[in-house]
Amino acid sequence: PQGLSYNGGPFVFTRTVEIAPVAPTSQGGPVTAWSVAPPLPAGLALDAVNGRLTGTPTAVTPSAGYTVTATNSGGSTTANVFITVVDVAPSALTYAPSGSQTWTLGSLITTLVPVVSGGPVVSWSIAPALPTGVSIHATTGVISGTPGVVAALRGYTVTATNSGGATTATLTARVNAPVPP
Repeated sequence: PQGLSYNGGPFVFTRTVEIAPVAPTSQGGPVTAWSVAPPLPAGLALDAVNGRLTGTPTAVTPSAGYTVTATNSGGSTTANVFITVVDVAPSALTYAPSGSQTWTLGSLITTLVPVVSGGPVVSWSIAPALPTGVSIHATTGVISGTPGVVAALRGYTVTATNSGGATTATLTARVNAPVPP
């Protein structure tokens, strides 16, 4: 065999999502044996009969090259295949408690906890910046703190991101001055 290739690469697959089989093309005599090195990402396989890449990836894997070898009695040929496995993108982001938030200057706010579907979130961000004294935790997305300034009602866009993508939610909040005794 000669001229082995896998068209459509480099390939980006999503963890837990079955891939459409990726078939090789080659010229020359029929292939009698297939192999790949190093081993494909967890959950993926090289079909020993026809050399197709199949399966459902089970783990996020950084981009890497894999050498597929096609062999028959006349010799062998190789193709380099580059594969990345990303996580399921986060989706449906909300915060509990929900609704517009009214905070009081100098008083600890009710902690806002994110609820999100999809794969695990690896980073959180918010824009514009929350009022002084209130912050978003970069790895949990929890919003907490004690406001240090009065602020008008405003929308804040929270973004939850992982290797598969991102999702956003808008949180509205204001900071009022304390009611005089």
